[in-house]
Amino acid sequence: MINGKDGKISLRLIAGEEKFITYVQSWEFDSKMDVEGTAYFGGGLTEEGTVEKMPGPIDWTGSMTGAVDGSEYSSQSILFDGHSEGLLVTVAFYLDRKTAYMGEAYIDNVKITHKADGKAEFTVSLSGNGKIKKVTKD
Repeated sequence: MINGKDGKISLRLIAGEEKFITYVQSWEFDSKMDVEGTAYFGGGLTEEGTVEKMPGPIDWTGSMTGAVDGSEYSSQSILFDGHSEGLLVTVAFYLDRKTAYMGEAYIDNVKITHKADGKAEFTVSLSGNGKIKKVTKD
């Protein structure tokens, strides 16, 4: 069983060091495959009037939400810098200390909400570039 409190997320600019993003309250990623169908109406090995499906490209997206850390040296600065400069980042979605899902992505949306109760929260969306892979670290 994976305990949610052990989850964390990190980002790294292509030439930079891995930074764990502070105050993340939740994260998610969604990997989808386009499945293409072809209808057959006679002949061949497939039964007439059926649809044969083939795997298509896989695309993934991700997001995270959390409390805004406005301090000068916050690890959250990579979120805003990566987005405003259109940089490719390496992202790791950690399930625990050893297991993560890792891939490259563009930060395609950064949203900050400041509520009347004084809490500032951020939401960041990621658009995957290539595959996302499960990795285990020692």
